[in-house]
Amino acid sequence: MVSVTVIGSGYTGGELLRYLMGHEKVNEITLVTNTFAGKGLAEVAPKLAKVSGKKFTATGKNVFNDVVFTATPHGKAMSLAQDILDAGSLLVDLSADFRLTAPEFTKWYGLKHACPALLETAVYGLPELFRDKIKKAKIIANPGCYPTSTLLLLYPLVKDKIIQSNTIMVNSCSGTSGAGLKMERAYLHAEMHDNMCHYALACHRHTPEMRRALKLATGKEFKLSFTPTLVPLSRGMLTSAKAQAKEADPLKVFKRHYSREPFIRIVQNPEVKNVNYTNFCDLTGIYDNECGLAVMVSAIDNLGKGAAGQAVQNMNLIKGFKETEGLLAV
Repeated sequence: MVSVTVIGSGYTGGELLRYLMGHEKVNEITLVTNTFAGKGLAEVAPKLAKVSGKKFTATGKNVFNDVVFTATPHGKAMSLAQDILDAGSLLVDLSADFRLTAPEFTKWYGLKHACPALLETAVYGLPELFRDKIKKAKIIANPGCYPTSTLLLLYPLVKDKIIQSNTIMVNSCSGTSGAGLKMERAYLHAEMHDNMCHYALACHRHTPEMRRALKLATGKEFKLSFTPTLVPLSRGMLTSAKAQAKEADPLKVFKRHYSREPFIRIVQNPEVKNVNYTNFCDLTGIYDNECGLAVMVSAIDNLGKGAAGQAVQNMNLIKGFKETEGLLAV
């Protein structure tokens, strides 16, 4: 059994609670946020009324349990990391604080890293690529939703040397919850209804995370052009990737690499409605003979496999629980 702390009260923090409350190996949950300290969970998240009578508490060293999930804005987890480790806790960070090198983090997030030495000990938490390292980790850098949906597509074809070009084109369509719980005009229903728009063209801060993780997994440098698209959905993500490739059937490659993966499903047509509220990644691929391209598509829940579900999957690996524990109920 394990006791956990969830720091944060946004979309990913709420999704973590949904998974953890149904996890048979979790016997205690401490809720932490300065914003709602003293308030009851049902008051902050009415859908959980009668599920739990817990109250939020303020941040402090006494709140760190066996596992600490930081579902916080970028820059917060790194200020807490050393205290969490000193308490003997495992840190699973859902922000970007431990995904990049210190110079990269400063360049893309505009913040000086508070604990650069700890970056060397952090493990990138994409189980399908780094499972063995995750099992030994004390700090998990939980991947972003865009990188998760992209890397699961690219890794098998890169690993098998089927992709021939070092330039890869990626487009991801994301629901608005990917931006977090904040009041900005672009994410209002009146703005997004009946609308689609690109943003952060060629400069999205998840791009270096994808490049770095792909190099860590394969040892090869790639140029990756990334186009994020905001669509009128509350949650869900559909990603497509294209690259010059040898003639090969991507489906066969996926089956060879992912046949034993509990959360990868190879399908004919990935759809967000089939993965939302789950930790699954549905993917497909085809070889375009006319263009000599491998064309691949994945669907995930940006709050599930792209955030909270994957965080729980990482905890299960480290604690020696069944990897699917708490993650199969839909």
